Amino acid sequence: ARDYAPYFMLEEIIGGLSDCYHELLEVIGREKYCTIIGILEDLVAFIVVLLTCLTRDNTTLTDVGIIHLTTCVFFTLFSVAFVVWQRWMEPFHRGIFHTWAFGVSSSLPLVALGHS
Repeated sequence: ARDYAPYFMLEEIIGGLSDCYHELLEVIGREKYCTIIGILEDLVAFIVVLLTCLTRDNTTLTDVGIIHLTTCVFFTLFSVAFVVWQRWMEPFHRGIFHTWAFGVSSSLPLVALGHS
């Protein structure tokens, strides 16, 4: 498991970022795309791991970790490129990149912020 852990951790970080991106896509009405990509990613990873285990006698957890990480990176990059190509996010660029979403609005009363 010690050999598998670095690949697993990196895949979890990249997969988490990909999940956040897909959650945003679901909010803008692209949930079918996200579902299809999620199913394809898991299916490809499963098939490649299965074929590797069936064709190699010495498949290790490191091999499985590399397969999962590679699949995750590929589908994350593909998804970002496809969404940019389709221009699905363009209507939201101003709201995403030209505002400070975590800033405190000056119109909020101080009581709402926990101050009295």
